[in-house]
Formats: sequence, structure tokens, C-alpha cells
Amino acid sequence: PKGTAIRDVSEVTLRRATDWCNALPRKILNYRTPQEVFIEEVNKLLGF
Repeated sequence: PKGTAIRDVSEVTLRRATDWCNALPRKILNYRTPQEVFIEEVNKLLGF
């Protein structure tokens, strides 16, 4: 919650929050997830 010190939040809770954010489709990404776009861009850079 807002105002909570990060040091007081468990690693598991932080991981769940970041996983949720990265799995949420975004209109600006044409309803793809940030994770999908990231993987696509990395694959382009690596030549896949």
C-alpha cells in the first residue's frame, strides 16, 4: 500500500506485484503484455 516502506514488503509480495504488472495487457501495446513485447524485442535483437 501507498506509504509502506519497501523494506517491510516481502520478496514474494514484490515478485507477485511485478509479475501482475508485466502480465497485464496494455492498450498502448496493442493489447499485448509488456512481457510479450519485451521478449519480442529481445528476439529481434538476437536475430530470432
